[in-house]
Amino acid sequence: MSILFFIYLFIIYFIGYLEFKKTKNVTHYTISSKNASWYLVGGSIIASCIGGSATIGVISLSYEVGFPAIWWLLSGASGLLVLCIFLAKKIAISKALTMPEMIEYYIGKKARFIASIIIVLAWSSILAAQLLASAWILAAILKTPFNFAIFVSAFIIVTYSILAGQASILKSDLAQSMLMFITFFIIILWFIFVKDVSVANLNFELLNDKFTISRWSYFMLIIGGSYVVCPMLFGRVLSAKSKFDAKFGVAFGVIGIVIGAIMVVLIGLISQNFINPTVINDQILTKDICETLPPFLGAILLIVLFSAIISSADSCLITASSVFCNDILKTKSLKIYRIFTILFGLFALLLTFGKKNILGYLLGANDIYVSGVVLVVFIAMISKKKLNENICLFAMIIGGGVGLIGAMSDEKIYSFIALFLAFIISVLAHFKGERVEARNQ
Repeated sequence: MSILFFIYLFIIYFIGYLEFKKTKNVTHYTISSKNASWYLVGGSIIASCIGGSATIGVISLSYEVGFPAIWWLLSGASGLLVLCIFLAKKIAISKALTMPEMIEYYIGKKARFIASIIIVLAWSSILAAQLLASAWILAAILKTPFNFAIFVSAFIIVTYSILAGQASILKSDLAQSMLMFITFFIIILWFIFVKDVSVANLNFELLNDKFTISRWSYFMLIIGGSYVVCPMLFGRVLSAKSKFDAKFGVAFGVIGIVIGAIMVVLIGLISQNFINPTVINDQILTKDICETLPPFLGAILLIVLFSAIISSADSCLITASSVFCNDILKTKSLKIYRIFTILFGLFALLLTFGKKNILGYLLGANDIYVSGVVLVVFIAMISKKKLNENICLFAMIIGGGVGLIGAMSDEKIYSFIALFLAFIISVLAHFKGERVEARNQ
């Protein structure tokens, strides 16, 4: 297993090195010089959204609630579909490097700054979740303690990210997506034909007493909302070389996420026929299921999962550091971008100390971000008016603040209240805004 892992590392670092020699400016580092084709955009979206943390989390959730665990990824696909229909073309024609830079155009400079702060903090937390997931996987691959594995994971993610940024990520993500799907498909076939599990006997209910309409609503609004206006996904769309490549790439991503969601949940449901862990945690996939598979297939699965983590984590890291440098520091120095990529990697590593729950980090970060940013920016981008900036700032602060209370208290009612307040205030900002005839960035 270790040999396969080091071969994988050699390949991704080689790709990163080739792009490193080509990277001369921050445009190439952040949005790959806007030269990505639709299949690179879509493949990268798939790899980033069905990352190792999402896969591990969905498997664990499937043991808790059954088939409704599929809503983790289906809610994301729903949000991405909204992005595809309403925002993809607008993002593609933008000359911005980051999402907050677009926010300045649609709302104003102060909104750009506030959104940047929220994004940097939220995506650092999401990166911490990716580090936790990668550590579980790496510990299984190398048979090392978890605490050591998390430091090694952080080193790999940071060093790969600083080589060439978005350019190398886009090129490696498509291959990683294809390998991930092939591996998942082979595992499902192995379960069916070798373990003799009948898919027909599985319960495909979309809601149940463990996953009620209230929880479904939370997933659709919070997780789904994070896909509608997402700085990481905006970075992918901004990398597209045309409006067609942007829109079709996002549509390709939606289809891929739906297929991936079905495959991941099937693995979780099928495995429950012969795996009954005493404790439901994030090790079910990396330990229990992998130990059930033939050694070679288990090794491939772990490496594919780690590869998926790289796809998600490097995107989170580039997003946080790029937003900080472009929208807060407002620098165009590639050296500074790389320095802060390292610093945000270290910051995310610090956030993992004493924490081992992936789902908690992801939902907590999304609570704050979606409540404080998503609705305001979405309404601003689809509106034919330039929204009143001061009212938008109020919506961001109130929404993000109440969302923070929800994240800290784990009381979901605060998330719904935050979204409701952000929506009402954003609508008010629309009515108080100034009408514009046309918007061309």
